[in-house]
Amino acid sequence: MDSTTERTGDKARDEQVELRYFEERLAKSPQEVRERYSGILLDEQLRLAKENKGRPVKVPLDVREHFLNMAISGRDVDSVRMSRNMAKYWEAATSKDGRPPIGGAQDD
Repeated sequence: MDSTTERTGDKARDEQVELRYFEERLAKSPQEVRERYSGILLDEQLRLAKENKGRPVKVPLDVREHFLNMAISGRDVDSVRMSRNMAKYWEAATSKDGRPPIGGAQDD
C-alpha cells in the first residue's frame, strides 16, 4: 500500500469519526435545539437545491456543525434568513455596480 492510499484512508476515517461525533452531539441536544437545527438545515438544502436547478445537494459537515451551533445559541430559521439577506443586500450595495450605501455607511 503506498502513502497516497494510506493518506486517503486516514482522511476517510477522520471524516467518519467527525461525522459520528457530530451525530452524537446532535442526538444529545435538547429537542428544541434539534428542531431549530432541522429547520435551518432544511432551509439551506432548499436554497441550494433551487440554485442547483432542483437537484438535491449535500450540505458539508462543517456547515452542518455551524448550523447546530446557531441552533444551540437560540437562532431560528427566520434569523438565519434575515442575516443571509442582510449580507446579500450589503454586498449588492457596496459592489462596484451597486448603489452606494444608504446614509453614508462605509465598509471599513
